[in-house]
Amino acid sequence: MPRNKKKVFERNGILYDSDEEVYFSMWLDELKNAAYVHKWSKNKTPIQLTKPLYNNYTQEIALKTKTKIVQKRQVILQGSEYTYDFDVVWNRKAYGIFYQYLGDNERIICPFIASGKISKPRSWVETKPVFDMQNMTRLFINNRKFLWEQKKIYINLVVPQELFADTFTPVEYLKTKTGKNRKINWLITRLNTYIHGRS
Repeated sequence: MPRNKKKVFERNGILYDSDEEVYFSMWLDELKNAAYVHKWSKNKTPIQLTKPLYNNYTQEIALKTKTKIVQKRQVILQGSEYTYDFDVVWNRKAYGIFYQYLGDNERIICPFIASGKISKPRSWVETKPVFDMQNMTRLFINNRKFLWEQKKIYINLVVPQELFADTFTPVEYLKTKTGKNRKINWLITRLNTYIHGRS
């Protein structure tokens, strides 16, 4: 019996792992077109969280005429890694509207935390669905704590529909693939309206 292949989603020639990633890419593209995002990419590079734990030992192997000593390695704990979904590089004009920095002596009210004050402001992003059937958000929250503690990398968690309700809804999201109006359960705000409201 063939294994179930992992479902992939495509938009503009880029493959995604979920509808949520596709929706977030729509949001990013609208911001890029308005020059609030400098560039963004779908991340494929994992970050090592933990190294494997090995037990090295020697083993005697009896041959016909002699004994051979062989070096062996036993895996006690597998290593682990984590791959976030998106890498976003902001334009400076998005500061105070879409991103802020930690340690600025200001309450964080923007949807994203960025790093890179000296270079380009950058946010790392993980997307999750509204209903997390496999409870993967709990695992992500632990990984996020570990990454901050060990590597000072902060991963922003995004539920696209909640982000759209809190900021703006991308125009592309308003229609389904078949061209029908999408059912939306929040007040639709356009990008310009959101930005003027924050100015």
